[in-house]
Amino acid sequence: MNKYVSLIRTLLINSYTPLASGKASRFKVLALLALVVISLIPWITMVVMLISKLYAPMAAIGQEGVILGLGCALSSLMIFFFGIFYVINVFYFAQDIDLLLPLPLKPWHIMGAKFAVTLLFEYLTQLLILAPLLITYGVMSQAGVNYYFLAAVVFLMLPIVPLVLAALLAMMLMSLLPIARNKDAFRIWAGSLGLFLALGFNFILQKSFGKMKPEEIIALLQSGKNSMVQLVTRLFPGIHWGVAALLQKGALAGWGYAVLFMLLAVVILTALLLLGNRFYFRGAMGGSESQGAKRGVNTTDMEKLKTSQSPFRALFLKEWLVLIRTPAYFMNCVLVNFMWPLIFLFAVLSGSSDQLTQLRAFLGENTPVELFILLALGVGLLTGGMNGTSATGLSREGAQFYFSKTLPADYRVQINAKMAIAFALSFCGFVALVVALAWMLKLGFVPVAVALAGASLGNMLAAQTGMLFDIHFPKLVWDNEYKAVKQSWSLILNMLVCSGLGIGTILLAIHYREMGWTLVLLLTSALIAANAVLHRILQTSAPRWLGRIEV
Repeated sequence: MNKYVSLIRTLLINSYTPLASGKASRFKVLALLALVVISLIPWITMVVMLISKLYAPMAAIGQEGVILGLGCALSSLMIFFFGIFYVINVFYFAQDIDLLLPLPLKPWHIMGAKFAVTLLFEYLTQLLILAPLLITYGVMSQAGVNYYFLAAVVFLMLPIVPLVLAALLAMMLMSLLPIARNKDAFRIWAGSLGLFLALGFNFILQKSFGKMKPEEIIALLQSGKNSMVQLVTRLFPGIHWGVAALLQKGALAGWGYAVLFMLLAVVILTALLLLGNRFYFRGAMGGSESQGAKRGVNTTDMEKLKTSQSPFRALFLKEWLVLIRTPAYFMNCVLVNFMWPLIFLFAVLSGSSDQLTQLRAFLGENTPVELFILLALGVGLLTGGMNGTSATGLSREGAQFYFSKTLPADYRVQINAKMAIAFALSFCGFVALVVALAWMLKLGFVPVAVALAGASLGNMLAAQTGMLFDIHFPKLVWDNEYKAVKQSWSLILNMLVCSGLGIGTILLAIHYREMGWTLVLLLTSALIAANAVLHRILQTSAPRWLGRIEV
């Protein structure tokens, strides 16, 4: 046990990333914290407004617990889905595995310590989703002190089950690693397959929920007493107990359900460690090995080496090759851009025909063009912020950043190449999403065209803000590739800022849609101006900032 605790402490220390360094570190830290707080305001406002509007009508029919059930279910689903990324990165892609395997440590020591570190980072995800919901619900329901203690227990226990399921799925896939000849290629395919399996799992669950007849759902609603909670908490085991603990009026009954929830978390975690003790090393051993194609260099290849090309094109191609050949970079910077259309298709196909009809009515032929533009602006900012390619452009260089200073290419060209590949990936992912929308909702040419134009502004802004943040908060000291793309403050900050701007834009589009083209003109002008200002800053001041960075 001492080895296990010591390993957790060591991994946490190695995972710590200072906010900034240098003489201006205090100013940078304050500026960073201020931006984080400001960017969280739109998201928290949206959650509070949504719960405030839902609570009164749901409480009137005795179904207010559905709010807690949906919140816990959605939080668990997000942790499970994105946990596939994180678990594979931390458990199998990390280079520290080669250092840990020779040590006198059991498989469950390594796997358990990595799980604990991953769990701590998943709590940060819950802070954005579950914490505002639990607090707002407690205020609206005028809950007592006991509710908040129980809410803290539910908050701590909730991510364990979905994260364990994600770890089991990852372990099942990566246990085939020793039979793969090309380790890196197999990691990429295994990670991609894991995401498809996660989507398929969600699809099956939603289909099973949809088998209930409308009259059965109506009967549940009319019966009151939070009878719908059991329906919406079937997504993952144990969620029902966690929600039941929060809904109990008596302290004894509430803590009884909480104890059951904790026991389930302990049992399923123990099962993971027992299985990991047998199968974890099978996927972890030999993970750093790779194999390339064996072929000689012929005259044609030599002639290609003599062909000159522009610095921008060469750097763009170099960025692309690094992204697709490094498993951690591929999953977190490339694949993430193309999961949105898949999520949309799975969500629509797993829903009922009535839901598709309602969606077509909201975004159908009669929907004003200006609404498409506003929604595209917001979604473009959201998807662009989730793409960490630009926000980790310098961080991915790591200790090799000094090599960039020796290249016969201007800093402006290097910056533009990194932003260009980020914009291309974000925009291609949005194109795939729009194609899926157009097919499912039968959209015409004009809505698709204006949506692509609006999203391009959001994607461009996200690429530039990401590069600006990474210049000021680069993570150049790391021993694992996944740390460059998962523990970078520039990535976190860009996600929060772009998500805040995107959600704010969508809220304005919904609540002030009667302003029509006036609102479109105001928001598009603001985005164009912001893009122009950032472009000017990056072309004039960024080269000077880059010259001051030292590894």
